[in-house]
Amino acid sequence: MVPSVRSPLLSHTPFFATLLLSLLFASARLDGVTFTDDSDRVTIEDGGIPNLRSVAGASAEPSGAARRAVVEDEEAREREVRLFIVEEAKQVGAVCLDGSAPGFYYRRGHGRGANKWLLNFRSGAWCTSPWDCYNRSSSLWGSSRHFPDVLPAPGILSAQSDVSPDLYDWNLVIFPYCDGASFSGDRQEPLVFEGAPLFSRGRRILDFLLSHLTARFHMGTAERVLISGCSAGALVVYLHCDYIRHTHIPPSAQVQCLADSGLFLDIPDVSGGRAAQTLFRAVLSIHNVTGSLPSSCLSSRPPEDHYQCFMTAQLLPLLKTPVFVINSNYDLWLLRHALAPPEADPSGALIANCLRKLHTCNQSQLATLQGVRATVTATVTPLLPPTPGGAAAGAGGVQLGAQQQHGVFVFSCLTHCTSHYEDHWLRLTVNNQTLVQAVGNWLTATDSQGSSAGVSQGEFDPALIDCPYPCNSCQVQAGRVPAAPPLLKAEPPQTHGDAPLEAASVGQSNQRQLQSKLLCNTLCCSLLSDPLGLPLRSSGKATGAEPGGLWAHLPAIQQALLTQC
Repeated sequence: MVPSVRSPLLSHTPFFATLLLSLLFASARLDGVTFTDDSDRVTIEDGGIPNLRSVAGASAEPSGAARRAVVEDEEAREREVRLFIVEEAKQVGAVCLDGSAPGFYYRRGHGRGANKWLLNFRSGAWCTSPWDCYNRSSSLWGSSRHFPDVLPAPGILSAQSDVSPDLYDWNLVIFPYCDGASFSGDRQEPLVFEGAPLFSRGRRILDFLLSHLTARFHMGTAERVLISGCSAGALVVYLHCDYIRHTHIPPSAQVQCLADSGLFLDIPDVSGGRAAQTLFRAVLSIHNVTGSLPSSCLSSRPPEDHYQCFMTAQLLPLLKTPVFVINSNYDLWLLRHALAPPEADPSGALIANCLRKLHTCNQSQLATLQGVRATVTATVTPLLPPTPGGAAAGAGGVQLGAQQQHGVFVFSCLTHCTSHYEDHWLRLTVNNQTLVQAVGNWLTATDSQGSSAGVSQGEFDPALIDCPYPCNSCQVQAGRVPAAPPLLKAEPPQTHGDAPLEAASVGQSNQRQLQSKLLCNTLCCSLLSDPLGLPLRSSGKATGAEPGGLWAHLPAIQQALLTQC
């Protein structure tokens, strides 16, 4: 039985209880949007790649207008990103937290992209305790039983040439995230909580699914591969990009990586603590990720500091594969979970309140935010080309000599997981280049095969770094909240012996307020912040780039939640 924290907390937040019930009801009935079931998912048990049209269950061939409708429907299905569950992965223990078989989503490439692959790792934070992982195991972040059958594919993942002109026709694989440790854990024996085994086998899932794609799909003939991810998926890129390149991709293929919102940095929080450090230490303790960490990093520090090798600042300088970094100077995950988590700023007075509207921040708070920006820019400095004076170039200081393989797009909007939101993907601008143009210019400039059609809008600039707030015209976008934090993060009180530990300097009423805020963050983020994670799909003809029904109302719903939170 899952420990109950929801009912008492919801009693303090009736707005969220009402809205949550409304969302659940609307998702089942509004505009044809339905919860997924097992009717359309593809289960692979004996190898081979299913015929997508036969899986679709086409009926006898019609004629006239009906035939045109069938053709349009088949074309729409060809653009769908559909789920494949790989049951045979269980044979090697490559399973989700709850022991269910892993899977992947796939859309076939065509034309010039027939032998090119975009691999994308999903967001979803991490689970940091047995209780946390237990709750997660009954969600789509811990069990393939909850994976939707079809995923939307907005932004960089879009099948529309006017949305993702460089990648729309590539083979697309999206790896749903069900292990809780960025595809890096490998516990031989499961944790047991409330009588339920919890498997941390993300590294086995990674290896098995990639081997499966190479052997039984046609990834073994890939000519070019872009390994990408957002948030916890971006950490997968920083951790495993080189490994995937050398282990699972044909040696003749050109391999590059793209990491969106993955700069998880060990900065002090506003109370003087180290919230991010505490989180990543817990991930290492629970999931046994040491085998996935760079040996050169591990050997240079004592065991108690091995958590640093799971954080971006230590991983980025070690990358050998060309990488394009997308990140905000004021990334919302970094601000809300590392700088000002609820336990460090329970009332919001230190800085959390002003993060909703930066123009309300005082000079001290703005100085703190600019310190975060300085840390972000320092972290990406190893990727920048040198100037004639020998220092790394910043914005406006780029001097290109030999072909620069890395790229940086660091902007000043408060957001997280940018490339999956079409408004940001198409319109976010640094130094007169939009994000889609910057990625296209990078792909074109670094194309060793000379095969990019691309949308190159000028010379590739490898160091697109935005100026500090308030010079940037970005405004806080509706609902751009951190993607999928650990589910039900507010755990039961920790104890030493029989004595419960209360949050430091927090009275009983403030403790309830803190718990309510934690639940509020869970509702805002887990349910609504990551549209790719919502277990909903359109039953109409809307493509992934044009989700219908409830999707159309997400910005307004997200803004309402953001205002309340």
